[in-house]
This record gives sequence, C-alpha cells and structure tokens, in this order.
Amino acid sequence: DLKKENPLKEKTQVYPFSILPHDEQKKLFNCFSYEKADKNTILADQEFTEIKKIYILSKGLAKYYYRLDHTKILKGELKPGNNFGGLSLLFNNGVSIRSLEVCENSSFMTLDAGTFLSLCRSYPEFLDYFACEFGRCMTKPSFAEIMTRQIKINSFALPFFNRPIRSIFTPNISTCTQDSSIYTA
Repeated sequence: DLKKENPLKEKTQVYPFSILPHDEQKKLFNCFSYEKADKNTILADQEFTEIKKIYILSKGLAKYYYRLDHTKILKGELKPGNNFGGLSLLFNNGVSIRSLEVCENSSFMTLDAGTFLSLCRSYPEFLDYFACEFGRCMTKPSFAEIMTRQIKINSFALPFFNRPIRSIFTPNISTCTQDSSIYTA
C-alpha cells in the first residue's frame, strides 16, 4: 500500500516545509507526489536537465555532484529528509546546477516547480532557507566559479533584441568646433 510506504503525514514536517504556517502545510499536503527511482538512475544532469520539481528524499540514498573534466567535484549525499532542485529553480533559471544520481532504490516526495516558487514568493522565511543555502554554497570557490561561468555563458546567449546596446555597438564619437560645417564635421 502506497500510504504505508509513503510517510504522508510527515511530508510537510520536513524542514524547510515545517516552517510554513500550519494552514499552508494543510493545503500543501495534497500537492506532494510520491515517486520511486531505481539504483543508478540519473534524475538530473548538470547544466542540461530542466528542473520541473523539487525532490525530497524519503527513503534510500542519492548523491549529487558536479562533473568537471571527468572528475566529480562538489559531491554530497542526499539522505532522507534532504531536498534537491530548489537552488536550481531559484538561482539558475530552473536548469540543474549539479547532477543527481540514485545510489540505491529510493523513494522521493516531489513538489512541482510552480507550487514551490509560489511558496517562495509568499513566505520570505521559506525563501530565506534556500537563499542561505545558496550563500553557503557560494563560499566554496568551485561552486562560485561554476555559477559565474554559467552567468557569463547565459549573458552571451541572450537573444539579439534583449542584449544591452553596449554589447553590440561601440559608438565612435566625433567632435568639432561650433563653427564647423556639417560637411567638415
């Protein structure tokens, strides 16, 4: 039975969801989905996967990492109660910052991106949790370098009409005296 496996009554008690007002937790209760993932499944691939939901590990083990020149850096484990995807949704336009790989058959509670972002807009203390986590990550030089590199890449990928004028046009200003003719100027 899904309800026996899924800690439904506890899903809004996972931090940071537990800091939301009790009425909001009740509304949120039915917004969570329950998903299983098999061992060795890649749920998110850094810089490629569009994050459409936030993952909260319910049972099992997963690892997250950033791959640089075939080496996994910025590694960590996702243990029951930990979440993945919030930073990517808030600070990387919904594109996965790191990869997420399932290490053993696992169960996740998921919340769609729209609901998650709405909670962040409505509850500053909820958003603060993710902002603090992002700040903590940015103190790691490797993470900060990745984020600044992605910002540079994204700035060059802007559509032509959305780019700042200075990025496509450098004025060559000519000067002349007040009594010069237009032809001379």
